[in-house]
Amino acid sequence: MQYHHQQKNRPGAWARLLALLAALVLCLTALYPGRALAEGEDTEAMVRSYDAGKWGSLTLRLSYTKEEKADAIPLDGAQIRIVRIADLQMTDQGPSYPLREGLGKLHYDFLSLSAGGLRQAAKEIADYLKAHPEVLTTLEKESNPQVTPKPDGSTPKGVRTATSDSQGKVFFDHLVHGIYLITQEGQTGTAKDFAPLAPVLCFMPEYLNAEGKGTWIYDVVANPKYSPKKPPTPVPPPENPPKEPPEPNTPPEKPTTPSTPVPKPPSTGDMIHMGLWIGMGLVALIALIVVLRKNKKK
Repeated sequence: MQYHHQQKNRPGAWARLLALLAALVLCLTALYPGRALAEGEDTEAMVRSYDAGKWGSLTLRLSYTKEEKADAIPLDGAQIRIVRIADLQMTDQGPSYPLREGLGKLHYDFLSLSAGGLRQAAKEIADYLKAHPEVLTTLEKESNPQVTPKPDGSTPKGVRTATSDSQGKVFFDHLVHGIYLITQEGQTGTAKDFAPLAPVLCFMPEYLNAEGKGTWIYDVVANPKYSPKKPPTPVPPPENPPKEPPEPNTPPEKPTTPSTPVPKPPSTGDMIHMGLWIGMGLVALIALIVVLRKNKKK
């Protein structure tokens, strides 16, 4: 009877287990809504709205603002270099950004990096290119025929340089889609009074998702802010500076009283002469005693 009673209650236990699993799924969906959207309608809208035939462009407006509400000072003479370090590949699952030829030793998942992670990646890639100039030469050439828009004989190279004008503006057009490393390679004019621009990565085109509506931005505009150069750090004085020689008019120091000389022990030669005299004295004393005894016997 007890066995049949357990069998009868078993469907209720299964129902409670299924309800618990359903609640767990709902909790996970609430904790990770971005991933659910990325795998659903949002990814489909991103892929559907992407225009592979539209060129990208990048505009940088370089300036310095001393105070929050003060007018910005445009910086001319900043030599800016852009390098396409990754290509954009669009599939049904969304975009991916594989690194270009020559950067195979590096590994980054750019879509999963935070803002701080992207800044760190930009610095590491800039340092790598500085240490391997031959890689920069490789990146100038277009070796991937699958990039978009499709390059032709007039397509600019993957490495380009421009200098900011009197308005602090730098402009690059006809950009192949991918990720670009932006660095400052030189400075003249107003820009030489300011610290160089830190390496930064730029997605081209850039996808913005605001209020549930995503949009591809093919003409990217950025306004990086500059800061003045820091004065050189003063070198602290040594802890024990050397004593300076006395000035000519400084009175001479008082002579110190010499200590009492300690008599030197006699040298080896003096000790030999002293021993000789003592020996001769003893011989003479013995001879005198012998003579006196002989006289008494007589």
